Amino acid sequence: MMGLIQITSPSVMPRDLFSSSPCPITPCIACSKVNFCATRATEICSHENFSKSLELADPAKKIETINTKLEFNQSNHKLIFLKGRAQLMINQYEKAASTFLDALAIKIDENYLNGLGHAYTKLNQLDKALAAYNKAISINNKNSYAYFNSGLLLENQGLNRQAADYFYSAGTSSLLVKDFKMANNAYNALQRLSNQENYITKKSKKLKELIAELSVFNDNNFKIVNVNTNGN
Repeated sequence: MMGLIQITSPSVMPRDLFSSSPCPITPCIACSKVNFCATRATEICSHENFSKSLELADPAKKIETINTKLEFNQSNHKLIFLKGRAQLMINQYEKAASTFLDALAIKIDENYLNGLGHAYTKLNQLDKALAAYNKAISINNKNSYAYFNSGLLLENQGLNRQAADYFYSAGTSSLLVKDFKMANNAYNALQRLSNQENYITKKSKKLKELIAELSVFNDNNFKIVNVNTNGN
């Protein structure tokens, strides 16, 4: 195993910022951007046959293929990340967490931290999961996936106000890239909590207004508008 890194929970609070980098791939269980697809595999390895093998193989086969490639380049953090994702798909959560840490030992990347957070959640190591997501947010404070999953973790612990802040940030950070599915998921989460506190009701109402306002723009006239992100 490669060297490990220790992740501690940073003092980073969610901020209501937008992302300007839309991703054509639907967010997956472990990452807001990356999926097993020919496009992403080509980015990692230019050989077409290898791209197809990753795209078509089952998770166990993907791991076998990636391990073969890693024998010639053990520092390829992108391949190591894909190996961790394949391990998640076959419920090898401890191995996946270790693999994501191997990738992070080479390069600190928000997507690798998203995967690590998901693996820790599956292992019921919730403090470590939240720390991983917060670290991802500290790298990219527009990471809607990390915001949303952090909100779920906090909601499950009964920390509803903190959860609401993360859900709201998940919604606003997904709107610029026109990821209305994520925005609506965040809105539904706020609605779920809004019966309990007026503060959360205000957050829910503001996000609903933002979704309605920004969804009317098409690809040709989509623009940024100044909004009050404090929920007042």
